Amino acid sequence: MSKLVLLFLIPFSINAQTPSNHIKFRFSNPFILELGYERPVQQDKSVLINVRYGLHDFSDNFDFPNGESYALTIGFRNYLHPIKTLSAFYIEGELGAGLTKSSGSRYLGTEEVLFGFSVIDVPVYARGTAEAIVGHIGINLGYQKRWNAFTLDFGLGIQYNTPLGGDQFILLSDGSSIEFPAYVKGFTPKAYFGVGFAF
Repeated sequence: MSKLVLLFLIPFSINAQTPSNHIKFRFSNPFILELGYERPVQQDKSVLINVRYGLHDFSDNFDFPNGESYALTIGFRNYLHPIKTLSAFYIEGELGAGLTKSSGSRYLGTEEVLFGFSVIDVPVYARGTAEAIVGHIGINLGYQKRWNAFTLDFGLGIQYNTPLGGDQFILLSDGSSIEFPAYVKGFTPKAYFGVGFAF
């Protein structure tokens, strides 16, 4: 009889346990979408795995997009004085790598073009594109609030990006080259907001 009672109580004891899996959707600047999985290893520590897609720069004379990236990142969070698992202010370190495509241009001057009965000056650019495998390391400061199975997550951070393989600069059509933008080689700030589901 006691075994039957224990068998009946097992589903309720499982439901009462702290959620150990967390799926989240996150948005960050300038236009980056992330699908992530977070799992606590202690009440105040967790590991995250994120798949990321980003559009970075729309300024290159209406050639959209100017920058595009795909990345896989791993994060390690330390929650500060959590009252419950996955719910508190935190410090997060992250490592990642992925493929980045970038285009660029250099203004060369103008050339005269006959338009109807008029001659107009048209700007001329040397253009180019490049692809690189980019690694990054970053640190984030944020806050996550969990209500049973629903969470909100937001924060600020900074990351350093560097090419690990592929092109090392953007080669332009006139034979010259330009340096990669900061999201490929350099420091970039980060602001993010996300929603998640814990189970």
